[in-house]
This record gives sequence, C-alpha cells and structure tokens, in this order.
Amino acid sequence: MGVIQLILLLLILIQIPAYSQVDYDKIKRKKLEPITIDTVNEDVLIVEKRYATLYFKKADVRKYTLPHNKLGVRIDQHHNNLLEAVNASGDTRLVDWWNGYTDDERQSIHGNPNFVNEHKKALSEFYYVGADLIHDGKFMVVDKSSGEEVRKRLKMKRVIGLYGSRYLEFLLPNGQQFWHIVTRLGE
Repeated sequence: MGVIQLILLLLILIQIPAYSQVDYDKIKRKKLEPITIDTVNEDVLIVEKRYATLYFKKADVRKYTLPHNKLGVRIDQHHNNLLEAVNASGDTRLVDWWNGYTDDERQSIHGNPNFVNEHKKALSEFYYVGADLIHDGKFMVVDKSSGEEVRKRLKMKRVIGLYGSRYLEFLLPNGQQFWHIVTRLGE
C-alpha cells in the first residue's frame, strides 16, 4: 500500500463517527464513583431500569450529546429524540422496558412482548451517552430493592459473550446489572 493510499484511508476513517467518547474495549474492570445530585434544584433525567433508578443532570446530558472526535471536529450522531426529552422543562422520566427484561416478562407486564412507548427512541439514543456519563462519574443511582442511594462498590467489568462478542456491564454491589453496552460484536 502506497503512502498516498494510506493517507486516503486514514482520511476516510477519520470521518467515521465514534459512538462513544471512551474506548471501552480497553477496560477490563473499573470502580465507579457516582455523585449526589440535588434533584430538587436541578433539572434531571431519570432513567428507570429493572434493578435501579439512575439520575443524570440534564446539562451534562446536553453536553455529552454534542460529541467531538479526537481532532476536535463535531460529530452529529442524531440525538434528536433524546434532546427533545432533555430540553423539556422540569424533570424527565424515561422507563427502560427493553434492557434487562425478557420478552416473557414484558408480556406479563404489558400483554405484548413488542411493547413500544414514546421513550424507546430517546433511550436508544441515550445508550452510549449514558455509559459515558456513568464512566465519568456524572450520575446518581438508587437501588430499587432497598430504595437507597448507592455510593460505594459500584463497578463495571468486561464480559465475554457468544462468538467473541464483548459486553461491558455496570453492576450494583449485589451483582445486579444496572447498565450494559456492547463493545465488540462476535462473528
């Protein structure tokens, strides 16, 4: 491969959007350090998961939806539905019925395993943005079983899946997953 072809290839690859601001594929295990958010005086985005409720400052979410690549060039990742939810006045609550629930559980709750509501698109756009905020410690988590804020022993760890897939799980102290992302797809 010639030098000119290599330069052209690099210029093409630089244009490919990064879906996350953190290189999660290099993380094997990491301790998470959440913050306490004043939910009375700040506008927050509340994400209801199966085992936990997560709180994010709306200002932080807005900042993280405007990502930049390593050269400082803005990458438009089409967060329109998420920004619509975040720009609404007051607190916004999104309920995630898709991650952490099986089809049978969704069917027993909603009567339809293919349940869709107005939050699904915003939550799918929040998938990596939420992971970046959690990684950077800009979140608060409340365990649903105890109803208390969790401040210690939160961690994220890499998990190997089928056919070489890799996942990163964000775990509560009792080992229950409160967030996850796919870092590498298998064959």
